[in-house]
Amino acid sequence: MAICDVCNEEASYETGTCYTAREFRLLVSQGFMPEDGAARAGVQLVAKLSGVSERQAYAMVVEEAGTDGWLLCPRCAARAGKLLPKPAGTGAGRDKSTAPPVQTPPAQPAPPAQPGPRRLPTAAYSSSESMLVCDVCKEEASVGSGTVYTPRELFRLTSKGFKPVGVGRADLMALAKTHRISEREAIDYWRGQIGLSTDDWFLCPTCAARAEDIKAKRWWQFWKVGS
Repeated sequence: MAICDVCNEEASYETGTCYTAREFRLLVSQGFMPEDGAARAGVQLVAKLSGVSERQAYAMVVEEAGTDGWLLCPRCAARAGKLLPKPAGTGAGRDKSTAPPVQTPPAQPAPPAQPGPRRLPTAAYSSSESMLVCDVCKEEASVGSGTVYTPRELFRLTSKGFKPVGVGRADLMALAKTHRISEREAIDYWRGQIGLSTDDWFLCPTCAARAEDIKAKRWWQFWKVGS
């Protein structure tokens, strides 16, 4: 399975539709953007902070994405097809340079993906002790000890109060000072970046523990803290 580059929902190269970067920019110029969910919320937050329209904000994000092709799930492709019809499948629009490599099917079927936070596949690194930088606090943590969240999962946590700490928070405060905005607006901008991203977020054990603590709380606990 892959991830839709528009709504961050699960997709596949067999049922999804691929657009080249040029084709997708054409779609965006005609008003195409995320319809709902974390991705749309991200567009709204970036637009608010940047002082531009949502359409302009999404066009900026797409331009920064570079020349890679865009994979759309059937739901997003149905909307895009009204503006620029394309057949489903890997060869439908993605440039050969960005098309997924052909892989030999494994002898045994892979287990179904489990929802929620998960560990990184250590096989992709030299060892489970390889170090990565936490995407929230910017501290280093080993691949084996860290936890991975999808943009959708992390965005939901930010709506419950999950915020960056350490160097990550310092970076936001520097952004706020530079652009003369409030801390709340800087955090909103950070949330917008999460909502618009398509890559998973790596959290160190400390940040993952904070995230899981927030996830475990019930609505009345948030009310009690804020009262």
